[in-house]
Amino acid sequence: MVISMVGWWYSRGWAWLVRQVFYVRLKRIIAFFSITELIATLFSPFRRDFIDTKRAPVGLKIQAFFGNIISRIMGLLIRLALIFSGLIVMAVTAVLGFFLIVLWPFVPISPILTIILAVSSI
Repeated sequence: MVISMVGWWYSRGWAWLVRQVFYVRLKRIIAFFSITELIATLFSPFRRDFIDTKRAPVGLKIQAFFGNIISRIMGLLIRLALIFSGLIVMAVTAVLGFFLIVLWPFVPISPILTIILAVSSI
């Protein structure tokens, strides 16, 4: 049983961990922050707040034009902030995942090392 666990840990387990860290988790972060959708709608109005002025007087059309521009700028800023936040979370996840992958081979021997260090410091 121990030999099969060690065999899994250093072969398929390592491959599983790499896939979990760099594929599954990053894909979930992209889906959570909807990064692809945010990029596709980067210049869309904020909350679809758009004023239609097909049959309005000129003064109302000018007011609606500037209101629509402000709505698009707000949408752009909010979407950029969300994209930037998602990229930061992805970078932190990748860095922590890299450290986890580096530490992965030492986890099975950590109880033994802990006992040795505890006994040697007494």
